[in-house]
Amino acid sequence: MCLIAGISREYSNVIKVTQNCFRQVKNLEKLIGTGGLNPQNTLLTRCLYLLGLLAQHANIDRNKEQVNPALGLPKNVSVTGMIAKLIAAFTKPVVPEQLRKVAISSYGSFFEV
Repeated sequence: MCLIAGISREYSNVIKVTQNCFRQVKNLEKLIGTGGLNPQNTLLTRCLYLLGLLAQHANIDRNKEQVNPALGLPKNVSVTGMIAKLIAAFTKPVVPEQLRKVAISSYGSFFEV
């Protein structure tokens, strides 16, 4: 998906996936520290992985003119940085270990924050 988006300069599918995953993870971020996070939540796990992959490989910040307005962000805001902060929230010790491992592996080593 990312390769095709880069070639065609059409990021609508990348934007949709980013929006959906970001919204899901952001909503569940509110449960950190309440004991309400389910470590078996496959939707959260998939979204954390997808956000990490998109941030690493989709060149989101290089295409701010398309991505940021679609996500409702000012053009000077780094989408990759926002994703990194959101994923980092799930690395706290109060998060169940299984989800923490997913967040840490999703965070990766390629973020340009």
